Amino acid sequence: MGIGCRLSSYQEFRISLKKFLQYVKNKFRIKAGRLLKYWCIPVGGSHTALEKERVILVGDAAGLGDPWSGEGIYQALVSGWISAFSASAVLNGGSSRYTDMIKKIMLQNLKIGDLFSKLYYSFQYYDVKFAREYKSFVEQYLELLLKNKIGYVHVLKAGIPFLFKLLTRQAFFLFKGM
Repeated sequence: MGIGCRLSSYQEFRISLKKFLQYVKNKFRIKAGRLLKYWCIPVGGSHTALEKERVILVGDAAGLGDPWSGEGIYQALVSGWISAFSASAVLNGGSSRYTDMIKKIMLQNLKIGDLFSKLYYSFQYYDVKFAREYKSFVEQYLELLLKNKIGYVHVLKAGIPFLFKLLTRQAFFLFKGM
């Protein structure tokens, strides 16, 4: 099972995970084992070299996972296809354009997705309220986004009025508490 969080909330995540596992154990009377392994999978576009000598990083290894949903199959398939194209070009005497192609095809969307996830996950209470208040907007865009029919650029442009309202509310509650 995979569970994700932003690294900035890692400590809270560990506490929540322990509480969740205890809840599942008690609720369903499961003899819970122990947490075997956990590690970070980078998302939102890698800051490292994507290719060097005879190695090309694709998918999760390249940090190409979706920063909002954590999904990575689509990005793995696209980056794998681009790596095959690049390897073929090199084998036929050309040069690898893998990094350039990844930047052009995928990284802009992932960078905006990272911004989107930072905004979204900053408001642990307000994201639920937002989803209830704008249910049709959320359902429509999430369906298109998760099916990779649109990118984060489109969601950000269409959602700016909604995000502005959400940010205004958050600022109000922050200043009210001071």
